[in-house]
Amino acid sequence: MFIGYMSLLQDGNFEKAFVTIEREVPGIWKSSLLVWPFVSYITFGFVPVAWRVAFTSVIGIFWNIYISVVAIQVK
Repeated sequence: MFIGYMSLLQDGNFEKAFVTIEREVPGIWKSSLLVWPFVSYITFGFVPVAWRVAFTSVIGIFWNIYISVVAIQVK
């Protein structure tokens, strides 16, 4: 949704937004499959219960930065 919305804001064209989604989302999906299982393994295996939400939130901040950079570079 975010990639399509950013593309729509940049171009104002729904067709380009759909093409951008089809082009960018598979790569982002593959990246998420590399990051989030590893983060879950670390979170549930090594991070104390009291710090799990904070740890996952920090990783989520960096993930959102990555998504934002990909969305901005889309043209």
